[in-house]
Parts: sequence; C-alpha cells; structure tokens
Amino acid sequence: MRKVVASADVSLDGVVTHPVRWSGDFWTEEVDRLNVDLLFGNDALLLGRGSPSRSPR
Repeated sequence: MRKVVASADVSLDGVVTHPVRWSGDFWTEEVDRLNVDLLFGNDALLLGRGSPSRSPR
C-alpha cells in the first residue's frame, strides 16, 4: 500500500504563495534540498485544482 505525503509552506497569517518572499532568512539551501527531495523522491505527483497547469485565466 502506498502512502500519501502532503507538504505545504504556509506563513503564520495564511499566505501560501511564494514562500521565498515571506520566509526571509529562514529559507536556506537546506530547505531547498528538503523540498526537492520531497518532490522527486516519490513515484507519483498529485496536483490539485489550483495547479499551474490548470489555473484560472
């Protein structure tokens, strides 16, 4: 059985877009590596309704 892994970068006030902009000094190369490992370390990638390929115009 496969497992579902959910990952989201959310600020304290609920901002989800562009985490590099609002995270400031806390966004390091280590965070980049962890996100890349999480993204490419899986068999499949499930994108939701708001994914860039299906964003509203």
